[in-house]
Parts: sequence; C-alpha cells; structure tokens
Amino acid sequence: MWQKNWTYLKERLNLSNSSDSKVILKSLVYTQREIRKYCQVFNQERCLKELDRLSVFDTIKFSDYGFNIDWVDVKLEIEIFINNEPKTLIDLIGKIYRFMFNLFIYKSQIECPNCRQTELRIYKSDESNIYYECELCLSVSDSNLALYRHKIKLYPCDLTILESKKLVRQ
Repeated sequence: MWQKNWTYLKERLNLSNSSDSKVILKSLVYTQREIRKYCQVFNQERCLKELDRLSVFDTIKFSDYGFNIDWVDVKLEIEIFINNEPKTLIDLIGKIYRFMFNLFIYKSQIECPNCRQTELRIYKSDESNIYYECELCLSVSDSNLALYRHKIKLYPCDLTILESKKLVRQ
C-alpha cells in the first residue's frame, strides 16, 4: 500500500525537474499526509514515531525559499532521492526526512569546532535564537559558537531570519 505513495512522490519529483518548488513541496506534504493515514489505519506505531521527526519542518515558511538554495544542488538531491528505492515504509519516511533536511536546513560554511569534519547547520529555537548543530557529531553551539550543553528543541531556521541576521551567503 505505501508503495503507491513512493510511486506518486517519485513521479511528481521527476516531473518537477527541480524547477517548480510548489510541486515538490505539495508532493512532499501530500505524501506525508497519506503515509500518516496509512500508519493510523494499520496501527503502525513505529511509523507514526518516525513521521513525528518530520514535524520540525512544520514551522518552515517554504514559500520564502523558492528553491533559491545555494548550499545544495536541488536537481542532484532529487536524482539521488528518486533513484534509491526504499525497501520499507520506515525507509521512505527516512528518505523524506533526509531530503527535506538537505533542502531546508541551511549549511553555515562554518566548520564544526567539535569534530572538524563538516559544516554546521543553522537552526532556531522557540524564541528564534540561532543555534548551530553538527550533523555528524550532533554537537550544538549557540550563536557565538560556544558549545551548548542543555536540552533544547531546535527547528529549521526560516530564510527570512537567516537574511535578517546576515547569515545567508552573498
């Protein structure tokens, strides 16, 4: 049953050819909604938990992006996404999360001060304070790049906030 969602999403992303961000976003949102219905009907508790990871993207104003994304090749991300068939529903949910993560969590061009192996991603807190997180070692730093050792809920940072804080590449 969930394979229909994969086929639908794959076809929609393939058709969009990265030029129509609205098609991509609507397809992702529709697919998430359909997967959630499936998980609820068939009482797939683990799938629902995995879907909850996607809720961090609920706060993003996708219209701000318009896919003027300079930290990732959107066309390549779509190609990678549609050419790697998921084996399970959990795989599909993970693929959607990773795809959205790569498109909407801004890369800062700042090397992780902890592991020094990748760029930090930029997030915001409930209060719209800026935080950085390393996707490899998962260390969190505050806006001054000091390690932050408290538990905090982080959300993708809207493009408008990134621009207002002059964090967008020139």
